[in-house]
Amino acid sequence: MELIKKLGTKISESGYLQSYGIFLCFVCNKEVIKQLQHGKAAKSCGCNKNKGENNPMWGKNQTEEARKKISFANEGRKRTEEQKQKQSVRMSGDKNSMFNIHLFGENNPNW
Repeated sequence: MELIKKLGTKISESGYLQSYGIFLCFVCNKEVIKQLQHGKAAKSCGCNKNKGENNPMWGKNQTEEARKKISFANEGRKRTEEQKQKQSVRMSGDKNSMFNIHLFGENNPNW
């Protein structure tokens, strides 16, 4: 990110004086206000963080060990009725990836 203008110092949420500035994000061409130390080190304003090919796991698969850790962490987790209802709405009708796909008879690839 490129520094456009220094804004001076402000007291941060933690109570320390921090220098702020306006930066131009090279990815989305937006002007953002960030602390000088963070803006100079950042490559973008967060607009492309971990999306698509920028994701560190892009094109990779989880190892069997990592899958077991994730499975163990989610073991016993109960979804509330509200969560179940939201997922039902999110996955119903034409929003479902299998909507209007008929895999019976000659349409089935294993026919």
